[in-house]
Amino acid sequence: MSLNLEAPKMKLGSDVDDVLLDTAPLTIQMHNEQYGTRLTLEEWYNAEHTLDLWKTDTLQQAFDQVNVILGSDEFIERVEPVKGVMGVIEEAGDIDGVTGRPHWLKDATFRSLARHIPGQFGRGNIDFTDFGGSRHVSKVVIAQREGFTNFVEDLPKHANELAVAGFRTVLFGKNPWTRPGVYHGISREIHPDLITAGDHDALREFLVDEKARLASLAPGEKIPMNAGKRHY
Repeated sequence: MSLNLEAPKMKLGSDVDDVLLDTAPLTIQMHNEQYGTRLTLEEWYNAEHTLDLWKTDTLQQAFDQVNVILGSDEFIERVEPVKGVMGVIEEAGDIDGVTGRPHWLKDATFRSLARHIPGQFGRGNIDFTDFGGSRHVSKVVIAQREGFTNFVEDLPKHANELAVAGFRTVLFGKNPWTRPGVYHGISREIHPDLITAGDHDALREFLVDEKARLASLAPGEKIPMNAGKRHY
C-alpha cells in the first residue's frame, strides 16, 4: 500500500492519571497511611457512595484529600509511569495530556511527568479540566479545540462522551472502574464505538493499526467510528 503524504496525521490525546502515571495505587496507599482509611481500588472513582470508607462528610473533602496527596513531594517522588507507556509514546510520536486535576496542581503535575516520563510533556501540551471545580471544561471541548484524532481514557463516563462526540476513543486498562456492568451501584455502560485496550502493549497495537488506517485516507476524510477491531 502506498502512503498518501497528504493523509490526516494522528493527533493523540490522553488522560494522565492511570493511563500515563500509575496514580491510583499510590494515592490509595498514601491516603490509607495519612488518614487511617482502608481504601482499595474498588473505592477509587466511587467516593460519593463510600464516604464512610473515605472517612469524610462530603465528596469535596475526599477530592481535597486526594489533591493534597497528588501535589505532595512524596507522591511526585514515588509515583511511577504506567508500564509500557514509553513504547506508546514512541509509536504515537507525540501525545497531549488532558487531566481532570485542578489548575492549582499544574506545577506538581508537570514535575511528576518530567521526573518519570522525561522530555515528553511541557506546559503547552497538558490541559486541565478542573473536574468538579469552578473552571471546569469537558474533555470533549478540549479534544475539539486541540483537533485530536484519537483519545485514550480510563473512565467510561469520559470515554463514552468522547465517542458520542465522534472521537475514536480507547477505553484503557483493567481497573475495576473500566469494567462494564454495575460498579458499587453505578451502571458502567460502554459505548459500542469504544475500542478497549487492557494495557500499553495492546494500545500500541491499536496505534499501529490506526496509523495505517489514517495513511489510507484522503485529505479531510475521517476513519469511520466502527472501523477495525473493537478489542485489543
